[in-house]
Amino acid sequence: MLKMRIPILLLSIVALLTACGEEDDPVQDSISPPGSVNCSTFSYADTLFFLREQATDYIESTTSSLAGTFGAFPEGLVIDPNNGDINITQSESGVKYEVFYVPTGATDTCKANVTISGINYLSGVRVLSENDTLATPFYNAQQGLLPPCSDDDDDDDDDDDDDDDDDGCEFDDGPDDDDGDDTADEPAPGQQVRPQGIEIDTLTGVINLAQTVTNGTFGAVPTNGATKSVRLFYRLDDNSNGALNFIDLTFRYYATLADVPQSLLDDVQDKNGSLLRKNLHSTHRTMSRGKPRPPELIIVTTLR
Repeated sequence: MLKMRIPILLLSIVALLTACGEEDDPVQDSISPPGSVNCSTFSYADTLFFLREQATDYIESTTSSLAGTFGAFPEGLVIDPNNGDINITQSESGVKYEVFYVPTGATDTCKANVTISGINYLSGVRVLSENDTLATPFYNAQQGLLPPCSDDDDDDDDDDDDDDDDDGCEFDDGPDDDDGDDTADEPAPGQQVRPQGIEIDTLTGVINLAQTVTNGTFGAVPTNGATKSVRLFYRLDDNSNGALNFIDLTFRYYATLADVPQSLLDDVQDKNGSLLRKNLHSTHRTMSRGKPRPPELIIVTTLR
């Protein structure tokens, strides 16, 4: 049984490493598909949008008023199917979407790419005995691109106002943390992930999975299939100006690789396929099951 399952994991790893170096299919990104429809009028003000902290939801509309039907892939983009308005505030961030538009009375489809800025984590199996113990976030749907977090260790010794340098990223920063930015929209007590056992670096967002298990996140004696779902709040040092963002995460524990259900491994492959925009047109299965969030962080103690 184990010998049949290990190649599946290895193939998944190879596929992910290959995806890191792939560029999007230029046909996939084209907004002018063949046919009688002129798609040049279908666009948004930009292809990358950052969250904003404001009283109302942040909405982006198409640059021209268009009649037809709109949608997006993968799941997670909140878009009005009638006019193409995108609700940036309510959409899943850290994901690159393909937005499509079918004009009224036409059958051709126009396409455009839109990315909602933020972080994400790859779904996958992390085997602790193989020293695969860290989950590192990546930025703006680009695998390997780290979040734009400045180094908070560069305070000048002769500068009395050390707080001026502390303007980097914040992960799981609660109202009781002594960082001088206690605001009303910090995660409320009970919503922070560190008190729940998740070991995360508050400056980089890197999660120590081995320590997370040791902290008792899955109980004093973890059992196969034990699950922990959390919402991680964070702020980034980018054009969002530190707007409060979040990502939902699912952690699962298994003693050995053989204990991980095949259906869960399939789900991991689907999530990463849609998140990395890999092989979207290769199979109907990938298109129909492509929901990249929340990431599945599967922690396995040993291979066997």
